[in-house]
Amino acid sequence: MKALKAIGSVIIVLLLVVIVLGIALPKNVTINRSVTIDAPASTIFEHVNDLRAWASWSPWLDLDPNLFQADNFKGESGLGQRYCWDSNHQRIGSGCMEIVNSEPHRRVTTQLEFGDMGSGTGEWLFTEKRDGLTEVQWTMHADIGEPVIVGPLMGVVMDGFVGEMFESGLANLKEVSENPGQGLLSGSENRP
Repeated sequence: MKALKAIGSVIIVLLLVVIVLGIALPKNVTINRSVTIDAPASTIFEHVNDLRAWASWSPWLDLDPNLFQADNFKGESGLGQRYCWDSNHQRIGSGCMEIVNSEPHRRVTTQLEFGDMGSGTGEWLFTEKRDGLTEVQWTMHADIGEPVIVGPLMGVVMDGFVGEMFESGLANLKEVSENPGQGLLSGSENRP
């Protein structure tokens, strides 16, 4: 009987810790990764500023090769272009992304809607260096405040998962930007 009381007490304490953490943790998360690419900012910008071009480097294609269907896009590249997806893969889900700011060769900003999972803003910064290299920074700011307890706890693990996807995507972007016309040398067979 003492063992059951001890186990019950431990479970109650753990639940209280989870609840307190869920309430105390921030309701927003920022994920940031960067890479240096041996290509001009103008080349790299074109791969990001046209959401259709993401099919050549997106890390999410490795999870769901059917993400980039022609019917999922609205508008031409740049400001106002919109892409919506619906994936059965649990790590992708469904949502929409729209380019809300496009400064040629310098910055691309996207608004992200993840349905019940919240919203976010994506930002790409392109900084050319004197030696012909370009530093590319990919950042996402996400509001994950709902549900009250689970959302903030998810934010703790998001940097690991989404950050890993950003690193993979930046490596793919580096490969296609440094090897124009060759496409992605490895990865999903569905990439152009």
